[in-house]
Amino acid sequence: MPVDISLHTQDHSRLETVVFPREATRDLIPYEDPDYPLLSAMDPGDFTFFSHDQMPELLIEWRRLMENAETPDDRDFLARVETLAEKCANEPGCYLKFDGD
Repeated sequence: MPVDISLHTQDHSRLETVVFPREATRDLIPYEDPDYPLLSAMDPGDFTFFSHDQMPELLIEWRRLMENAETPDDRDFLARVETLAEKCANEPGCYLKFDGD
């Protein structure tokens, strides 16, 4: 299930987007996995928002995913999202939007 992840400003302007249009995206994100409290709360078929204040925890969870990435495409996708999350962490008022299919 493809997932678009975008960085937005406080006034809802989209700054950047990362798209990984593969069914495997579903396997990369640990939906319903209690070891990933933030990511497991995502709805793969809807929007999920993470605020600037949530970025430290989100980055910890995301980097754990990166450690387990199996393919170069997976690592590239995860690294691009990590970059968005780092930008969000450094910009108060920004948020990440995960747009499921």
